[in-house]
Amino acid sequence: MLLKYPAYLLYLWFFSLIKIKRGDVCICMDLDTYIPVLIGSFFKRCTIVFDVVDPASQARFKKIPTPKLIDRLEYLFIKHSRLAIFPSVSRIQYYEKRLNVCTLGISYFILENVPAYTRPDQRAAIKEKFEYKESKIKIGYFGTLDGTRGLDLLLDFAGKHKDMVSVFIAGDGPLSSTLQQFSEKHEGVYFLGRYTHDQLDGLYSKIDFSWMYYDPLVELHEYAAPNKFYEHLCFRTPVIANKVIPQSAISS
Repeated sequence: MLLKYPAYLLYLWFFSLIKIKRGDVCICMDLDTYIPVLIGSFFKRCTIVFDVVDPASQARFKKIPTPKLIDRLEYLFIKHSRLAIFPSVSRIQYYEKRLNVCTLGISYFILENVPAYTRPDQRAAIKEKFEYKESKIKIGYFGTLDGTRGLDLLLDFAGKHKDMVSVFIAGDGPLSSTLQQFSEKHEGVYFLGRYTHDQLDGLYSKIDFSWMYYDPLVELHEYAAPNKFYEHLCFRTPVIANKVIPQSAISS
């Protein structure tokens, strides 16, 4: 990474000089993409849109010991950008609370993580993986497999209620091999591996509840913009969530 990351930033700068034309509109995801393209854009007079997918201090630079300094730098670019995009209004509130600033003068709009999904009949692609005869409550988690998703809580709950609950997990991440091994040793736990977006309809059609836990110890989760919130609406599946995420306050 010591070599690849600076080379990537340099590549973005050269890309902006060579490929971007005068009058183009460029959308740059996150701070480290935005800065080199912004510098290159000075020579091309193009419009740069700052897509703030995640606050830099909570994502790419979360190991740097001066997170508020990163926040202030990022907020400065947001404030002076032609236009900024956020996935949720809670991400604006992140800077307001962290830096005690007023964001009224910022030019931005909210582009939520609503699935761009049509409903072709894709269920056959994963049908065989769901051929079971259980009449248990079926809870599913489909997404990133890491230690902040509460999967240990879900599996512990399923283990204590084997006669009532089955768990279906699909996705990829650091816990993939651990979950694969766990499913081979524990009845009622099914690990399905990676999936593609067109298989989500089939996955959700076979579960009773979707698992949407977010770790309260991760500060960014207080300002979460989870895909799963929109997925459970799209596929009409009740979701199990905890209070840390802002969407938990929404009532129908």
